[in-house]
Order: sequence, then C-alpha cells, then structure tokens
Amino acid sequence: MNILQIGSGMPGWAGTEKYLSELSQALLGRGHQVTVACPEGSALKRYCLEQGIPRIDLLMRRTLDWPQLPSFVKVMRRRRYDVVHIHGYRDYIVPALAARLTRVPAVVMTRHLPHAFRSRSRARLCSCLFYDRIIAVSYFVEGVLLKSGVPAERLTVVQNGVRPQAASDSGQSVRGELGVPADAFLVAAAGRIEPQKGFETLVRAMARVQGHCVIAGGGGRAALYELVTELGLKDRVHLPGFRRDMARLWACADVVVIPSTSADCFPYVAIEAFSAAKPVVASRIGGIPEACNDECAVLVSPGDAAELAAALGLLAASPKRRLAMGAAAKARASQFTLERMVDGIERVYCDLLNGKTCQT
Repeated sequence: MNILQIGSGMPGWAGTEKYLSELSQALLGRGHQVTVACPEGSALKRYCLEQGIPRIDLLMRRTLDWPQLPSFVKVMRRRRYDVVHIHGYRDYIVPALAARLTRVPAVVMTRHLPHAFRSRSRARLCSCLFYDRIIAVSYFVEGVLLKSGVPAERLTVVQNGVRPQAASDSGQSVRGELGVPADAFLVAAAGRIEPQKGFETLVRAMARVQGHCVIAGGGGRAALYELVTELGLKDRVHLPGFRRDMARLWACADVVVIPSTSADCFPYVAIEAFSAAKPVVASRIGGIPEACNDECAVLVSPGDAAELAAALGLLAASPKRRLAMGAAAKARASQFTLERMVDGIERVYCDLLNGKTCQT
C-alpha cells in the first residue's frame, strides 16, 4: 500500500507522535510505501530523518487552517495514496477534505484522546462523510465516541502497543547520574509535566514515603520544582527533564507510577513498564484500568496523595510482592506489542480497500 500518515499539526513530542512514528516505521518494515506529513523543525520530522522515514513538510497551525488545503490536495493528487491516516486534532478536517477531493480510497482517523464530538450531527458528519473508519486506541475511547454519536460500524478498537526495548544495562548508572543510592527504593514516572498528569500528587505522596522519585519529562518543571523545594524533597525527588533512554530509567526503578488526574486513554508508560517487568501504581481513571490488572498493578483514586503514598509504602516494604507483580507485568506486556497494534491497523486498511492492494 501507499500510505500517507498525517502529523502536520504536531510541533512537539508526546504519545501521539510516538504512535505515528513507530507505526510508520513498522509499516515500512512490512514493505509498504509510507510518507509522514509533518511540520518543518518538528520533533516528528527529526525522528523521521533519524530513522530514514520519507516525509513531506506540511503544516496545520489550527484546526480550520483553510489556506493549507491546496498544499494537501496537490500532494495527494500527485502521489495517489491508497490510505490517508490522520492523527492530531488540528488535522481532523482540512487534510481529510483534501483526501476526499482527491478520491483517496481509504481515509482513516486514529482518535488518541477521549474527546467527544460536540453534537451527534457532527459525529455522524465526521465519521460518515470525512472518514471511512475511526480507530480508537482503547475501549474507553470507543465508549466516549459511541456516546457522542459515532455509529458502531465506523469504529474499530486497536489498543496501543510498544516495541520491547531492553536496557543496555541494569540502569544502575542512571541512579548514579541522579544521585540515587543503589539500595534506595526508587519510584519512576514520565510524561509531559502538566497539571492533568498528576505529578504534583506524586510529589506530595513522596513526602510520606521513604525513598527516591524520578519524574522525567519536558514542560512546566518550574512549578513542580517549587513544590519539591517547599516540601523539602530536593534530595529525593529528581526532575531530569526529557530523556530518550526510558528503558534504562524503567530498568533501575522499583515501581512505575502513573498519577494522572484526568482521563488517560491508554497509557504507554504502563505497557513500557510491564515490558521492563516493573509493577505499576496508577490512577483509576480513563483507559488505565483497561491496561492494568490486579496482578501487575495497584490502582488508586486520582489526586489522592495519601492513597498513593499508602500503595507505594506497601510495595516498598515487600520486595517479594514487587517481584511477583513484575513477573505478571512481563506476561501482560505480550498483549500490547507494537506488532499486534500494527496487525490491527493493517487489517483496517485492507478491509477498507477490499483486499485489492494487500494481503495479511
């Protein structure tokens, strides 16, 4: 198949960009032609250049950036794609319309966030006129879309998956970099530092737990650092910023925490932690319970620092329980692989094309 992956409204780097880039790389590995549309200077473009993924410079500055329509039409008309696959909210309308105008056979959206349509009429218009299929990254997201008016036959659930990445070492060198003692109980978390990620709750929980905590991620670290300082935790809570060696961070941690306070659709952090055989403590919200079962995770109330601290304290006191949960986590990870995710997406493409251009 000749596939155009649209990420032209994505200047930064988060879960959606990870999904798009790893999907594109995997599809190329299966023999498809794949091109990524992304903005000049974006993190997504840098990834494509590093990995040798063909790309086109296209930019959506806002949702209804109509002056960009001719550029999308020109690209799609010239290259005759079989599939146009759209991911970010800025790209939902203009690129999809361009695909319809140029008669692209299959137009697909992945809904990465639990955003309901504003009305049932908009839901039907988008899912039946602009798109041939909407992929939901979790059953939680599917439920949100069904409730807002998307017909069930236009929806397919394909849960997120990750490529297993073994750390190059046990991660002990990361502890050394951060000043964490080799024998200290270490909690790890990662994500863009913004209120809905719940990192403030995690910092407050660490004031009640003996051990160290690493919160990796870009964004608004200043406010979080102020809280760390206010609570006297500068020696135990570490904010190293964005890291590209997450496998090493998970390897050196005892527990991985996902303290989200708003609906998380299907957390990459959880399945990365499972792949590293690490137990998870996470908020009972959104699609998190879909990924995490009782054997490999402890679920707590969102925003409740005391409950989060209690869960961490129990795991800190029981290395045997952590080991058993880690083994269960490793088994759980096999259900959420990148290979399985790409299989599901490839089936969607082929179903829409009636099997004429591919075989699975």
